[in-house]
Amino acid sequence: MTPTELLNQQLEAMMATLAEIPETDMPGNAAHYLNRLVHLVANNGVDEPMVTSYWYTEDFDSVLEDRGEECPIDRDHARKLFALIDRTHNAEIGINWDVLKCALDEGVSA
Repeated sequence: MTPTELLNQQLEAMMATLAEIPETDMPGNAAHYLNRLVHLVANNGVDEPMVTSYWYTEDFDSVLEDRGEECPIDRDHARKLFALIDRTHNAEIGINWDVLKCALDEGVSA
């Protein structure tokens, strides 16, 4: 088996696994974005140019801590906040600390 064939087999296995996870298509969940990345690589190859950054639940905790507010937030609340950010994302602004603060200010409940 060639390295390319092995990679394609691994990608297909990962895509099949992700398809079985009910939350895969739920923005704000790591599996959702991993699924998108797997499809990108499967369709365009591993040499496809791209850039990404990752934000985590702990990043919301940092914002709350800086504000002197109660933290940590739970995973479900963080998932809703990340889904809000994904849904309202402005590519000219990007995702940054101010965006996380605004999401928290929107009052998405846990």
